[in-house]
Amino acid sequence: MEEILEILESNNKISEEEIAVMVNKSVEEVREAIKKYEEDNVILGYISLINWEKTSKESVTALIEVKVTPQRRRI
Repeated sequence: MEEILEILESNNKISEEEIAVMVNKSVEEVREAIKKYEEDNVILGYISLINWEKTSKESVTALIEVKVTPQRRRI
């Protein structure tokens, strides 16, 4: 039933009914599998991926590189 995970990973808003058709299982089997995945922390949550460039929100992203040179301790 890992196919359910792949489907949810690509579309977390898909219905249990649609998943059932895709994996050729009953809705109840899909529902139970998802519940077990959630209880076993296989599914950790559901997120939405936002394309912020399509919104009016202004932001700046910076990449900072830090180089550290270890110093020997003098006794």
